[in-house]
Amino acid sequence: MTDHPPSLFLGRAVDYRRGRQSYPDTILSRVTAEAGFDRSWVVADLGSGTGILTQLFLDRGNRVFAVEPNAEMRRTAESHLGDCDGFTSVAAPAEATTLADGTIDLVVSGQAFHHFDIERMRHELLRILRPDGCVLLCWNRFDTAAPAYEDFRAVQRAHALDPAQVKTHDYAAELDLDAVFAPEGLLRWSLANPQSLTLEQLEGLMFSLSFMPTRAHAGAGALIRDVGTLFERYAQDGVFVLSYCLDCFLWRRGVPVSAPPRR
Repeated sequence: MTDHPPSLFLGRAVDYRRGRQSYPDTILSRVTAEAGFDRSWVVADLGSGTGILTQLFLDRGNRVFAVEPNAEMRRTAESHLGDCDGFTSVAAPAEATTLADGTIDLVVSGQAFHHFDIERMRHELLRILRPDGCVLLCWNRFDTAAPAYEDFRAVQRAHALDPAQVKTHDYAAELDLDAVFAPEGLLRWSLANPQSLTLEQLEGLMFSLSFMPTRAHAGAGALIRDVGTLFERYAQDGVFVLSYCLDCFLWRRGVPVSAPPRR
């Protein structure tokens, strides 16, 4: 994979914040049970975007460094989270965070790790993490068995700037995460994470995807029309339900996956 270029989501920040799925508190419960996570941990969210995953940790009371190279995405996060205790916005790529050596308890990345240069990323993780630090990776993956899935994908294929990117990814396999995080190994789990969207939010989701047109694109009007048709077909009581499976991967530095939580 390549670096997470600052231009990747240019013109999409507002739609990204409006339309992307959030992360459930049960993630933190699992990391607590497996690794002893608590509010004292210092967190670095790499490729933090508009701060959706960052907010989960701020709400728990953690200090969070939100590391994001895209100025537009970063400003959106700052406008939503700038008044939160513990929030620090960092203008940097994930592979060169500028964070101090050995200061981070938990590195997290939601929907972003596949954009990074993996070799440089591993070096940076080892540099900024404490000796017993952890890494948590999360991806919201579309549930292909959901009733609306095929029509949802059909709209994407009809309007995508690169139709080849309209597919469901298995990032653990594609990135060979087991090799990246050897020899300790990864704890992995998945859970249902449905999202209820208004028409405005469904539009936002479509425009937030890097392979789709932006609202400034000549094809934006046609995409809005087809999203409206999709919404009318599947929405109930003004809500369109999109089903996700949330895939989570936890690595504990120097600790095999079968070891007890740190104390």
